[in-house]
Amino acid sequence: MGRSLGSEIPGMDKKACKEHFYQLVFPSLPNEWEVDDIIDALAKLHNEHQEILFSQISAIWPVSHSLCLSFLEEGSAVIGGIPVDLVPQWVRTILSSYEKDGLSSARQYISQVDEKFLDPLKSQNGVKFEEISARMLFYIRGVSGQNIDIEKELIAQTDTSTLYIPRSISALPHYYQNQLVYKFLLTLHWGFIRFGTFRAAPSAQDFLKREESSLQQPDRDTQNSLPDFFSLFGDIELAADLFFLLETGRVLSWVRKDLPGLANQFSGLRPDLIQAFPQHEKSSVSSAVLQFAYNILFENSKTRKWLNNFSLHDRYEHATTEEVISGLAELYDHFAQFSGPYVRPPLLNLLGKHDFSRASIEIEKKRIKTKEAFILQLQALQKKIQDKRDSTASTKQNSADQTMIVVSEREKENTTQHAMSIIDNPDVELPDELAALIREIKNDLGHIPKSYFSAASGVSGKGFNPRGNAVELPEEQNTIASSIQFDEWDYRRSGYRTNWCQLYEKQLPVIQSTFVSSTLEKHRGLLLKLRRQFELMKTSEHFVRRQREGVDLDLDAIV
Repeated sequence: MGRSLGSEIPGMDKKACKEHFYQLVFPSLPNEWEVDDIIDALAKLHNEHQEILFSQISAIWPVSHSLCLSFLEEGSAVIGGIPVDLVPQWVRTILSSYEKDGLSSARQYISQVDEKFLDPLKSQNGVKFEEISARMLFYIRGVSGQNIDIEKELIAQTDTSTLYIPRSISALPHYYQNQLVYKFLLTLHWGFIRFGTFRAAPSAQDFLKREESSLQQPDRDTQNSLPDFFSLFGDIELAADLFFLLETGRVLSWVRKDLPGLANQFSGLRPDLIQAFPQHEKSSVSSAVLQFAYNILFENSKTRKWLNNFSLHDRYEHATTEEVISGLAELYDHFAQFSGPYVRPPLLNLLGKHDFSRASIEIEKKRIKTKEAFILQLQALQKKIQDKRDSTASTKQNSADQTMIVVSEREKENTTQHAMSIIDNPDVELPDELAALIREIKNDLGHIPKSYFSAASGVSGKGFNPRGNAVELPEEQNTIASSIQFDEWDYRRSGYRTNWCQLYEKQLPVIQSTFVSSTLEKHRGLLLKLRRQFELMKTSEHFVRRQREGVDLDLDAIV
């Protein structure tokens, strides 16, 4: 059974615990004699365990004061054996038992936590992703800050827009452990996207260096991708898996730094993972790779000592994917010395793989969309500036010519700001949408191709929508005069964007449909139930105890 936390930080003393407890339950304060023994037990706990118990008071106290006091008193004796991730589920089980069978039954789920709560989970260890999909989607979108999707697949992987994970996981003995594996896999494969695993390519020097020791000489014109590079190794799968593990180590360096909670929880899975995926023949290459995988997943002093034999070690934590590629040959030659054919360890099948073919297709699709959006945004900006010039300079000639814009960078207060130089005008700040596109393009390609700028002169007469697609407007609506213009509030700059929105009127044809009537008839029973529930809702007065002001006296409090 995994432990929730390993910290030994002392907790609050008895006085501080009592004050904190009264703050949480105010204004419904219990008698002091009811609280003293409970506070004694709480004061003996470590800080983290105190915080866990106190954090659940708001959920239990409004339901039952007696149950909450029992939770604090008896929970103090068992909280050390409950994994942190399972505490909310444990509390939900306690409350469900209380509402169904009363206080006595609910207290058993507190005092007999192993028998009543943890042990039943062992017989239901498997996790189907559809059971936790909503939770995991919120989690990974929160971590990534992107509107990334999740789909089910046989093995974990990503195409840089969607994360693919197994339909179910039951490798470990407990439900919460397999659920944690899902969380780890999503974080790992998002990390591959974040740290540029799929954007990197081997250098010409990497190819030339490997060709010297390779019997295979593929066409030089096609040597530009990682799969091409792996083909120069005797065992392509072994080379790809070693690269996968090295990149996993890079991602885990970030996880340990920025997501220490997840890193600590995953470290607690080590004994069960080793038991589920044990080593067999220690002299075989497959067994050596498995041990290397454990070293990467659960880094320790032995791992660092072992990596000292390789040149990559000195810069591994801060290495780029390109540096990992350059150091791959040395690592591969080490493992190639082991006996037997390489068979991918089952642990690696759980961790997933890199699908460079699928990722390259998706990256190219995103580049095309980003390019189109950039061109449309830039062209719209050019037209807006040109229109402003025309309205302020009546003597200006050739107003239909395109405005020349050059995007540059400037350092200001340790941040890089994008500016645009306009001929005959001072520098102007870029719109946020265009600046975001510039950052995205530079993160992907390293620079903005000149063709992106030149293409902006050939897209006049097209609108722009947030999806990044060109919108063809009808000829009679393709002029400013036929539209209604609105200012739009921009919360990021706390001001309006002048004439930022254009509304075009369109005549909609009359449609005969029975959608509304058929929907109301289909859900007639549900509508009656909802209407009955709302009719039963009535406002009523109720007394709030222990108030400093009011019309009536709280006699119980006075006594």
